[in-house]
Amino acid sequence: MGQVMPSASRRDQFEVDADLVGDALLLVSDEGQVRRGNRRAVELLGPVEGVPLSRLVDEDAETVRRELARLAASGRPSPVRLTPRCHEGHGLELRGQRHAGPGDGLLLRLRDGSTPGALVIERTAREIRRRRRVEERLHHLLSTTMSELEESNQRLRDSASSLAHDLRNPLASIRALAESVAQTERLGPEPADYLARIVASAEACDRLIRDTLTDAERRTSARAEDIDLRQELTWLRSVVGDPALELHDSTPMPVVRGARNAVRQVLLNLVVNAVKHRGAQPRVRVWITATPVADGWQVSVSDDGPGIPEPLRAAAFRPGERLGASVTGSGRGLGQVREAVERAGGRTWASESPYGGLSVHVVLPAATGA
Repeated sequence: MGQVMPSASRRDQFEVDADLVGDALLLVSDEGQVRRGNRRAVELLGPVEGVPLSRLVDEDAETVRRELARLAASGRPSPVRLTPRCHEGHGLELRGQRHAGPGDGLLLRLRDGSTPGALVIERTAREIRRRRRVEERLHHLLSTTMSELEESNQRLRDSASSLAHDLRNPLASIRALAESVAQTERLGPEPADYLARIVASAEACDRLIRDTLTDAERRTSARAEDIDLRQELTWLRSVVGDPALELHDSTPMPVVRGARNAVRQVLLNLVVNAVKHRGAQPRVRVWITATPVADGWQVSVSDDGPGIPEPLRAAAFRPGERLGASVTGSGRGLGQVREAVERAGGRTWASESPYGGLSVHVVLPAATGA
């Protein structure tokens, strides 16, 4: 790809016709300096006039010098073993030839040897690379945002935990003073009633604070592991120890997958709820059973207490929901159960117990490899 301008008229012809040619044209001196380039050459290579050819190709200056010397000595058009640096999407072939004396230089022609299919592939590859860079930036941004959000949430949990601890001491003092004054014999019925309300409110606030501390502890220790429910029932019996509770487990207990603290909270809340809401019964019996299901194990906690009417069962799982004026407590027990189960990847619902009370069913994932 190359021709030398043999005379001034030939140079004039180059200037007139060069921009009409579809290929890129470069007029290069014997020393490798680009004298002129047509419009197509500028589109492919950028500004070329006065630029050493070695800056427009991948090869070094010595290789360029040897190739131009070989081309200058050739008497016919021949390929030039140089690789032009151009925009992506072009497979350029470089050819050149001398047509006149040494003073006229070499005319190099750059032909786009890419096939339409190759251009499509190259454009597709370029778009894939662009999207990959965008995805990497988005992934980095998302990771940074999630990290900052987790740090912010952790600070909020720490603040809530610290505040809850700070509130327990003055509440304990209020309760102790109110109980002490209530024991005074000179109090009439009305002041005694007020003091009883103060004590009850202090106890309710203390329960809410304990729930907040439990939430903070639970959310910071949610590492999933394999959990043997037989061992957890042993733990449950050791911490409840209420004479009003008669606890039975009538089926073999499986190994499930979840956060140990969350599973313990589920079992403890369900059993304590059964004891607390047993009504006028002196004792409540609770049965814990396990049944294999498609997505893990269904653990059912059933009691023989007063139960919950079917229309109210869904509401019982909403945090803070009160089912009646006679029911004491913060109403968070079953709501916490559902939250803990859902974080562990499970689900929960309630039904009428075969023993006349309430059954709460929890489905937990099976252990790894089970």
